[in-house]
Amino acid sequence: MICNKKCAVLSGDTESAVIRLKALADAVVFVDEQERFLYSKVFAETVLDSNCYFVFIARDGLNMLPYSVNEIYYLKNSGYYQNTRQVYNSMHQVYPQGI
Repeated sequence: MICNKKCAVLSGDTESAVIRLKALADAVVFVDEQERFLYSKVFAETVLDSNCYFVFIARDGLNMLPYSVNEIYYLKNSGYYQNTRQVYNSMHQVYPQGI
């Protein structure tokens, strides 16, 4: 799959993440659950004002952000670990359409 959008990963403290996000436009932004700012009100407000696409990797709900249940996925890994990094082989919708 080829993506023609700019991709960015946000990390660090809330202030620097918000500043970096405000500088992005029409990009795919990835944020991992270990980033504390992911659950902050100021970050949620910045996300809502952004024209970027977001991939939030989190096990907990993001109650301050609206999202579609049709766009919640889980990652499934299979096979044995060949080295120290995890490789996910497939992605599946949690709530498939039509259910």
